[in-house]
Amino acid sequence: MNVASLLFIFAFVIAAIVVLAILIVTLAIHYRASARAAQTIIQLKEQNASLEKAMQKRVEQVNNAVEIGRTALGVLNISEQLPHTLNLLLERFGYFHASIFLLDASSDYAIIRESSGEIGQKLKYNAQSFRIASSPAAVAFAIANSKPRVVRLAEDKRGSLALSQVNGSQAEAAIPLIVGDETIGALDIHSHDPLAFSADDLTLLQTLADQIACAIHNAKHFAQQEERLAENERLLKASRQSIDDLYSLAGRLTSDGWKKDLAPQRR
Repeated sequence: MNVASLLFIFAFVIAAIVVLAILIVTLAIHYRASARAAQTIIQLKEQNASLEKAMQKRVEQVNNAVEIGRTALGVLNISEQLPHTLNLLLERFGYFHASIFLLDASSDYAIIRESSGEIGQKLKYNAQSFRIASSPAAVAFAIANSKPRVVRLAEDKRGSLALSQVNGSQAEAAIPLIVGDETIGALDIHSHDPLAFSADDLTLLQTLADQIACAIHNAKHFAQQEERLAENERLLKASRQSIDDLYSLAGRLTSDGWKKDLAPQRR
């Protein structure tokens, strides 16, 4: 075998090695690309599943808010309406405590009107209230500014109702109760989750609070109408009695009436 043949064989082997190396590198790149693509697909599926789960949760929350609002609007007795509304709110949204504060006649103080659980009983017994102009409480801020206020205990404990009254609360949200252009009070909610009350949560809770405010307004208006009806019935009854008395007096003022009235006196 001559030198030319050896060189040819050597060149052929080198070329084969190069082609094989290129093939191996190409396969490796293709494998890595396929693996990355598969990983991307898995991540996208996980993201889609997470988004779908979050969307389902949000739809469920919206439906719950609609149900709670409809239930509140359907009860015109405020003493029955508020406890039922708060219990339904806690049950459907997973919070552990909630209260409703309403402004007093002077609009200077927010006074607790209804509250949940044993903590709520203590708050109502103590007539928990906040002065709107000076209190740092989240409830006072929400009413004074007509917008929600969130307090996270790990970040800001100043003025939180949870700090001194609601044990175990890690986050508090005060949502204003607004009817038209008027703020009549606040819905105060507490959660064990320090990350509760996201921006989306506050938007949904504000919608729910607006429905509760409308229900409270309607219940008060209904109660006022019932009081007016009762007063009108009392006045009507008194008027009828007065008319009967006038008829009786008029009968006595006639000649026959005088005769009948004086006859027993003569006897």
